[in-house]
Amino acid sequence: MSVRDLSPFFAPKSIAVVGAGERATSSGGAIMQLLRQAGYGGRVVPVNPKGGAIFGYEAVTSIAAIDPPVDLAVIVIRPDAILDAAGEAADRGIRNLLILPGGFAEAGPVGVQRN
Repeated sequence: MSVRDLSPFFAPKSIAVVGAGERATSSGGAIMQLLRQAGYGGRVVPVNPKGGAIFGYEAVTSIAAIDPPVDLAVIVIRPDAILDAAGEAADRGIRNLLILPGGFAEAGPVGVQRN
C-alpha cells in the first residue's frame, strides 16, 4: 500500500459524521464544531436520524442516504450500533472509517462491563 492510498483517510476531501449533533458536549457535536473551526474545506455530511441542519450543514438521516459516498466516515454513536453502522458504510462504498466509541469505562458501571 502506498502513501497515496492512505490519502482518503489522512487527507479526506469529504467526511461524514455519523452521530452528528449540535450539542457541544456530545462527541458528534464536538467533531462538527472542530471541522468548522479548523476551516475544513471539503464536503461535510452530518448523519442524524432527525435530519435537518447541523452547524449549518444539511444532515442526511442514514448512511445509505450519503450521495455520493464520502472519503471518510467518522462514527461517534453508541457502542451497540457501531458494527451495523460500519456495515452500512461498507455497503455504501465508504472505505475509510474512524470509529470513536463512547460508553465504555467513562460511562459508569454499565460501560465498565462493556470494556
